[in-house]
Amino acid sequence: MLPEVELPGLGEEPPSPPLEATLTPQRRPETPPTPAPAPKAAPKAVPKAPRPSRAVPPGPAAVPAPQAQPEPAAAAPVPEAAPVAAPEPAPPAAVEPRLPPRGRIRFVVIKGEQNFEVGQTIHEWRIADGRYRLTGVTETTGLAALFKSVQVAYESRGKISPAGLQPETFVARKNGSETGDRADFDWNAGSVVQGREQRRQTLPPGAQDFISFYYAFGYLPQVGATVDLPVSTGRKLDTIRFTRVGEEVLELAFGSVPTVHLRASGDTTTEVWLATDRLLLPVKIRHIDKKGERFDQIATELQVGSE
Repeated sequence: MLPEVELPGLGEEPPSPPLEATLTPQRRPETPPTPAPAPKAAPKAVPKAPRPSRAVPPGPAAVPAPQAQPEPAAAAPVPEAAPVAAPEPAPPAAVEPRLPPRGRIRFVVIKGEQNFEVGQTIHEWRIADGRYRLTGVTETTGLAALFKSVQVAYESRGKISPAGLQPETFVARKNGSETGDRADFDWNAGSVVQGREQRRQTLPPGAQDFISFYYAFGYLPQVGATVDLPVSTGRKLDTIRFTRVGEEVLELAFGSVPTVHLRASGDTTTEVWLATDRLLLPVKIRHIDKKGERFDQIATELQVGSE
């Protein structure tokens, strides 16, 4: 709202004193003719033109000064009107934290309650030019590798959107050969094609694949009591509900790490511990299969960096 500026009034010209008041009548009655000429002279001294000429130099010459007052009045609205007309800045997109451009997490794989080491898993990612490549490779090690050498690899490729990872292709391989577990995401068409049968399903917003979903939590505004994530295994897409179990501090090879613990239960159970001081990266993963066998993947090395 513009400030109210009270301009000084121009006022009226001060009335000229009547000339008749300046004439004093004479006491002598014999001189009446003398006053008669005075009234004749009075009209000559009362022309209306001289009045403005006399008033202009002393008073009205200063009176027009208020005409300069509109300049402050015009200048005052400018700083006041500009903020009103200026559009409000758009609120920043609060989608944090972000994945660093590159990273590597190494896990040791332990089976059962006896903490029998059977393998290792390595997750690696690269982000450049708005795109990402994420891989997860699990292979047997030690005595387990002597009995049966197995390597299972997952690869996810896609874009980085304001909402997080947006996978375009997901491929699973075993011992170097594709297993047929594959997903091709068509975000424009809103569908995903999966498996050898090329099964097509509707693609819900925020859908992930079997490796990218571990890194989707870091793009959520917050991890609430439950988190629903649509996840494609390469065969079918289902929505997985993760329930927040609580907060725990894990003693890992690289120090004490505060985490939030999530669990998804069904025919099988998947649990994940996300490091709250490390961009919600997964530092422990537990999988319990249909037979009830438990496999824990515990981070022993975590490296992140810039390009």
